[in-house]
Amino acid sequence: MRNIISIVLFCCLCFLVFSCGPGSNHPKAQATEIHNWNKALDEAIIHDGFSPPVAARIYAYTNLAYYHLLLDSAERQSDLPNKLFDLPDAPKATDLAERALQAGIAFYMVGKHLVYTNDALNNHYEDWKKELLDTGWSKAEIAYAEIVTKKFTDSLMTWVNTDGYPLTRSMPRYTLHKDEGDWRPTPQDYMEALEPYWGTIRPFLLDSNTQFRPAGPQPYSLKPNSAFMLQFDSLLKATRQLSAEQIAIARHWDDNSVSPIHAGHSTSIEKKLTPGGHWMSIARSLAINNQLSLIQSAAMYCQMAMAMEDGFIACWEAKYFFHSIRPVTVILEHIDPTWKPLLVNPSFPEYPSGHSAISSAAATVLENIFGTDKAFTDSSEVPFGYPPRQFNSLRHAAQEVSDSRFYGGIHFIKALDDAMLMGRSIGQYHIKAWKKQ
Repeated sequence: MRNIISIVLFCCLCFLVFSCGPGSNHPKAQATEIHNWNKALDEAIIHDGFSPPVAARIYAYTNLAYYHLLLDSAERQSDLPNKLFDLPDAPKATDLAERALQAGIAFYMVGKHLVYTNDALNNHYEDWKKELLDTGWSKAEIAYAEIVTKKFTDSLMTWVNTDGYPLTRSMPRYTLHKDEGDWRPTPQDYMEALEPYWGTIRPFLLDSNTQFRPAGPQPYSLKPNSAFMLQFDSLLKATRQLSAEQIAIARHWDDNSVSPIHAGHSTSIEKKLTPGGHWMSIARSLAINNQLSLIQSAAMYCQMAMAMEDGFIACWEAKYFFHSIRPVTVILEHIDPTWKPLLVNPSFPEYPSGHSAISSAAATVLENIFGTDKAFTDSSEVPFGYPPRQFNSLRHAAQEVSDSRFYGGIHFIKALDDAMLMGRSIGQYHIKAWKKQ
């Protein structure tokens, strides 16, 4: 009986929708739509405190769903990389306005599946639907779009959940390696390893998770003149006499999604943008300032988000392959027990630098869109109490990310340089994959 009622309601909706005729004059969807969806997603991710790799996965799948539905069937065949051809069939649409309607609904539905707290997405969705009604869409048209889009997103989420992420939620806890030079939890909180199985997740466009694995860290050795110990000379010299500008650089790119703040015997939590969220904010500012269209903006978000997530997957595979020790552990145990890094050490192996890898990947994709000499101002951290920073180019910003990790005392230079090369290689690989088939 319930199925019969559902079929009758669906048929009524179809009648109401199609009785309006395919020539309905709906307003052209604007780029602000995809920008506002990503701002709502930022809010949800910050609220839930997702780790950087998990947040990147969320950005990638929501923006892939949006862009996929925004394209018509011919554009999907010509514009999407071959590896995305097995995505579920998109619902039929008469024009770009209707595809944008379905795309917004898909972003919302996929986002709801991937975040814990839906308040930010729910609130934006309800406000967005009110705007649609005010600009000529009918309740019947929106309801019909919700029905056909849900069929797509249900199929899409089946595909999404085959990427290996659900399996990582039930895998055994990470067992510390006991060899000298292997990573151990770091002060002040000595948290357990973060996402030790992320390197097993299915990448979007890479041929394999090991495709761009870097050469590796300096071999561990406490001998005074070993290549490993020589790394500490520049690190300690820099971190013991940081300038105000170097401190500002480190703080601007900290991007620790959940930072414990200790004051005496009390501890509070500060939540901020993740590294991926920071670059999504930079991309949004560039798209707005350069007046990218809706389709151009959606393509930008989709391409960059997938490159960053592939960067996280490849980087985490390398991190837990090399298991390299953090500088703070060696310094406190063998060099200077009073030393304290400016930034909180993340709870995963040191080599290669995750922020450097994904920043270089993101900057490479954005360079392909905006050019190699695009100057810009980054105001992403203003809501968190830090002033804007100006950059001569995207590569300049990516380099400053690496500098920030060095000033913060959490990485050796080799981990930063190798990660930047890794991220640039991943970005270039993605750019080639996105070229028309």
